[in-house]
Amino acid sequence: MLKVVDVCKRYGAHQVLSYVSFELQAGDLVALVGPNGVGKSTLLNIISNTETADRGSVTINGRSNSDRAIF
Repeated sequence: MLKVVDVCKRYGAHQVLSYVSFELQAGDLVALVGPNGVGKSTLLNIISNTETADRGSVTINGRSNSDRAIF
């Protein structure tokens, strides 16, 4: 299970992600769509722990995404 709770990210004065929250179960299918610059890649980078959120948390199967052992 992937759980994203209240994730926020800002680049200077530009708020890219604002309190993004959702849960996905095994087998769920989701698409991130939207115009350039709305935070799609940023959200995926935060989930994969290649970028840090300013606020919020990401867990995969109940473990923080910052725990490299889950990957």
